[in-house]
Amino acid sequence: MNWDVLPSSKRCFRIIFAGLKVSLLLVAFHFISPAVFAQESQMKYSEVKININSREDILDLRNAGLQFDHIQYHQDYFQTVLSSRDMEILKSTGYTYEVVIEDLSAYYAERNRISAAEKRALQREMKETFNITGFEFGSMGGYYTFAEVLTELDSMRMVYPNLVTAKQSIGTSIEGRDIWMVKISDNPDVNEGEPEILYNALHHAREPQGMAAVIYFMYYLLENYGTDPEVTFLVNNRELYFVPVLNPDGYVYNEQTNPNGGGMWRKNRRNNGGGSYGVDLNRNYGYQWGYDNSGSSPYPSDPTYRGTAPFSEPEIQAIRDFCLNHDFQLALNYHTYGDYLIYPWGYINALTPDSATYIALADTMTMYNNYTYGTGFQTVGYPVNGDSDDWMYGEQTSKDKMFSMTPEVGYSFWP
Repeated sequence: MNWDVLPSSKRCFRIIFAGLKVSLLLVAFHFISPAVFAQESQMKYSEVKININSREDILDLRNAGLQFDHIQYHQDYFQTVLSSRDMEILKSTGYTYEVVIEDLSAYYAERNRISAAEKRALQREMKETFNITGFEFGSMGGYYTFAEVLTELDSMRMVYPNLVTAKQSIGTSIEGRDIWMVKISDNPDVNEGEPEILYNALHHAREPQGMAAVIYFMYYLLENYGTDPEVTFLVNNRELYFVPVLNPDGYVYNEQTNPNGGGMWRKNRRNNGGGSYGVDLNRNYGYQWGYDNSGSSPYPSDPTYRGTAPFSEPEIQAIRDFCLNHDFQLALNYHTYGDYLIYPWGYINALTPDSATYIALADTMTMYNNYTYGTGFQTVGYPVNGDSDDWMYGEQTSKDKMFSMTPEVGYSFWP
């Protein structure tokens, strides 16, 4: 790895991950009939604590049919989110469990009912704590709507025209929405040939914390440039690219169904036929796509459905082409949740040839937030194939390898 991609001191890694603690699982139901497809958007989701004897039990439950995608692991149990369909599967496995939250959407909706005065007080407290003035609460349970994200990007350009580009589309979604990108650097409208870093969020529509972390970090850079020496070094010597909303259709769908936050839609909004919608964008990349049916699903109704072919989805085609047209040496693909920092491989239980570099980098990057780091098997305990990290790192024929990592931010989807 070219270590010159990053500033020299360890504190810079805290800067890169400054947004990770801005806090203001998943669900799989198998293809059984068109009736199940029709109910896909109306599924109830529960947070569940499942008792286990070892990490191997997590994989055992996956093989039993539970395709949860995010967990909080503890020594003798883990917590995750299951659909009502998966709850029936869980009951048949013999594992003991406790339902922590019966209906997550209802729980989020009730929790987000705060007065305008309470919201102002929280906003004031956040600004005093983090000393960032531009970052505001959004109107969707504290998170930005898609339109509000675009307003923030436009506002950044207006206030800091010498540090950030105007937003540019890198492609369009399945429903025709633009996927927007901006660059932060000291001469943002000029390609200076400096090392490039990619930040993106919202592969999955119900994970707005990742987007909030990215937007917060952008404000952190812009507001501290010229006063903080390490922020200034980073901006002066790097070209930082940000794609805060990779899945605009799924995110807008959650806005429409749950305008106060708490929407549980995950995939994009492709019409698969038979009443089923959506492809899991983080199972649609080309490297080891469809390696097995544990790390992704061939069934359109499943939340980890990988699509009909690698790069079948326009959103993933857009980010692929964007990567091919650049020379990113580091990529941070923000998700929620679990307080993990995950790196390849995801598709098998093995380390990459660059594992020593990954471990050294992750060890430094997590010294302040204490995230658990490792491969997918080492952190969450199960495989993922066709994901962004494996493709960005593993595809080395049409592009150079990127040191790609996934920060899993926070402790739930809509905290």
